[in-house]
Amino acid sequence: MAADIPIDEMIKLIEINVGNWKPVAVAIIDKNFRIWGMRGNVPQKVLDLFANQSLEEIRPGDSIHYDNTFLMKVTEKTAAIVSMGDVRLSILASANLRGRINALSDFYRLEKFVDDFK
Repeated sequence: MAADIPIDEMIKLIEINVGNWKPVAVAIIDKNFRIWGMRGNVPQKVLDLFANQSLEEIRPGDSIHYDNTFLMKVTEKTAAIVSMGDVRLSILASANLRGRINALSDFYRLEKFVDDFK
């Protein structure tokens, strides 16, 4: 089941669509803040901060920023956390990703799976 979901490909899609800068870390999460995959290291302090945010209250394409990291809601049930090298790159990467959010259609495969996963 979970093997059918291309988490590594989703991470690559995020990396490609943030622009010309390589992220330090990328994590794919669901609406319950379950981490489905991560490349690199997002500090626990940042994960905890984002875990306290309600994904229900933001729309796909919206983002929450903290220092050089942002959380962007991709679908109604999934989001990505992206850490960049510095704050300015994080802001630019977030804007690029939001502009290319339609390129992230593989996230809908994960969204269909999220509610069934226990």
